[in-house]
Amino acid sequence: MRIRCQRLKSTGHLLTLPLPKIESMAATVAVPGAIVHKVLTTNNYEDWSIRVKTYLLAKGLWKVVGSAMEPPRVEDKAEFEAWSKNNAEALHAIHISCGDDTFSFIRDMDTAKAAWNTLEHKLKPARLPKRKDVRSDHESPMDVELQLKDLNEPVVEGINVSSPSTLLNITSHALRY
Repeated sequence: MRIRCQRLKSTGHLLTLPLPKIESMAATVAVPGAIVHKVLTTNNYEDWSIRVKTYLLAKGLWKVVGSAMEPPRVEDKAEFEAWSKNNAEALHAIHISCGDDTFSFIRDMDTAKAAWNTLEHKLKPARLPKRKDVRSDHESPMDVELQLKDLNEPVVEGINVSSPSTLLNITSHALRY
């Protein structure tokens, strides 16, 4: 698809420019000035969550999402109205920073906290367990080295390098496997 512009004065030709394919861009990139430069997909939760959380903190809206407190009661009219406004702003920020594939997870939610927690539950990658060190807590590196040396000694003792026929037998046996 091309868009026509005005005629060039020097040649009289129409200037045409190709338009980017908007469908593919809309799935991953937000509009300029948006909350995040890439909308949430199923593959970028960690980066997305940091950016959105920072935005919500800067706007004073994170307390609606990150607080363990329940929303105020409707009877506390002023407090409830303030919370409702902040909740709507935070929920809107989360909504518009989600791609089509992730927005469906939170479409029907009416609190920013529920939306945030749902996205975290569905999209946050599981952490791999920390690698266990080979040595136990009470072993020093020297102990491990001595254990490895002890394992090597029978192999070294079994090879009589002064006898060429023994060395050839071991080498030919090793090459078969």
